[in-house]
Amino acid sequence: MANLTMVYATEEGQTRKIVEFIAEEARKEGHNVSVLDVASPLTEDPPPTYDGLLVASAVHAGRHEGEAERFIVRHLDLLQSRPSAFLSVSLGAAKTERLPDVREGVETFLEGTGWSPDLVDFIAGALRYTKYGAAKRWLMKRIAAKEGLPTDTSTDHEFTDWSEVQAFARRFVRLVEGHQDRAESRPSA
Repeated sequence: MANLTMVYATEEGQTRKIVEFIAEEARKEGHNVSVLDVASPLTEDPPPTYDGLLVASAVHAGRHEGEAERFIVRHLDLLQSRPSAFLSVSLGAAKTERLPDVREGVETFLEGTGWSPDLVDFIAGALRYTKYGAAKRWLMKRIAAKEGLPTDTSTDHEFTDWSEVQAFARRFVRLVEGHQDRAESRPSA
């Protein structure tokens, strides 16, 4: 059984929803999971006893959340010392032709933080029209129209592929379990 910490940065809540799904998948496999909003005071000092850490960040206007970047930079040594994963959540990931741009954005973000997570992925997010103010709803509708995404602002539109999220959850859990297995099989001094 592993102790996992999952930290997320989100504006409208899709990234939180995705991380909570990943956490539930890990719990089904018998692991202890803590899920924290990166803005929570609890993220100032993450628990020192975790076996693996996931950081997930939403992307808005082509940029990952600043709180996620600050968390990574502040805790870089800790992130590098244990199995870790980064998950980027964006509308760009909903469009196959945009995936090279999404990948490049994730690489640029990680290079800027100095972090080299063991596992990196990106997942499509959602258009949360009902959560936006009038100006943001108008702007997002224009962006959606340009990108060929739904423009009906009376409802939210989710693009997250939950089977992809489940596969990511499995890869993350296996990463941590594999690290634990290697640590247990080392001869003691």
